[in-house]
Formats: sequence, structure tokens, C-alpha cells
Amino acid sequence: MTYCVVIRAYGRELDRLRTYAAHIARDQKSDWWVETTEKGKAFCFEHPNAKTSFSAVCERDGVEFTEAQ
Repeated sequence: MTYCVVIRAYGRELDRLRTYAAHIARDQKSDWWVETTEKGKAFCFEHPNAKTSFSAVCERDGVEFTEAQ
């Protein structure tokens, strides 16, 4: 099962979020990836806690996101 968060970000903001995702996934000892969807970029994680942590980063930084499955 995968746990995804869809965001709309570009350029440096997207790069910064990728860095956060990599650190979060490493700390959770899980894999992650980014998929392009019609609604934006889906940051997907193998562990639900990683998705929760990434959502918290988005919320803290004011990045709008939706949870996807």
C-alpha cells in the first residue's frame, strides 16, 4: 500500500520538498517517489508515518496539499 500527498509546487520549492521527503523516508526506513498527476505532484511513501510527517512539513510551510491513495 502507498500513502500519497498531492501538491502543486515548482522550481526551488519543489526541490526543497523533495529534499524533505528524502530525509523523512530515510528516517522512517521506507521508500518514496514522486509521480506527476493532473492535479500536481504526488509524493508517495511506503509508510503512513512518513506521509504524516511530510504533510506536517507542507502545512508548516504553507504548501497546499491533498491526500491521495
